[in-house]
Amino acid sequence: MLRLQTGAARAALANFRRYLKRNASSQLAPEALFGEAQALEALGQKSAALQSYAFLLRRYPDSAYAGAAKAKLQTTP
Repeated sequence: MLRLQTGAARAALANFRRYLKRNASSQLAPEALFGEAQALEALGQKSAALQSYAFLLRRYPDSAYAGAAKAKLQTTP
């Protein structure tokens, strides 16, 4: 998340994806998915970001990030 917050979206995306590949079932997976979606948005890949938000909602509907992901999906025209 720190990389994303400091403007290194490409590096953040690589880190989130690497984490998810190794830890898809971990407790931090919802956070990594949300970070992946945010990094994709920051890189201008809106369609891919929306897919990540949707996947997060399907896979972890009760996570702390579900509400924010749902809001992102609802505000997209």
